Amino acid sequence: REQEWPKAKKIIEEETDKFMNDLRYRSTGPVIQRLREQAESIKQAELSRLMGRLQNKAIDDAAKEEIKITIDRVVNKLLHPPLQSLRENEHPEQHATLIDALKRLFHLNE
Repeated sequence: REQEWPKAKKIIEEETDKFMNDLRYRSTGPVIQRLREQAESIKQAELSRLMGRLQNKAIDDAAKEEIKITIDRVVNKLLHPPLQSLRENEHPEQHATLIDALKRLFHLNE
C-alpha cells in the first residue's frame, strides 16, 4: 500500500486540478455570455442605424452583406483577446480578478 501511495496522490492531484479548472470554466460562462450578448446588441443597433442611413443610397445587397460580415469580424476580433485570456488563465486568484475586471470594464451587471 505504501508503494501505491505516490500514484494515488498523483491521481488525486490531477483530478482536483481538473475539477478546479471545470469550476473556473463554469463560473466564466455567464460572464462570457453576457459580454457576447452586449456586443451583439450594440452591433445590431449600429447596423440598423447604418442600414437606415444607407437605404436611399445606391448600395446593393451584396455590399450591405459585406458590411455586416465586416462588423461581425471586428466585434469578434475585439472580444477574442479578453475572452481567450479568461479561458486560458489557470491561476485561481487571477481568474477571479479577470472576471471582475471584465464585469467592471464592460458594465456587465449581475
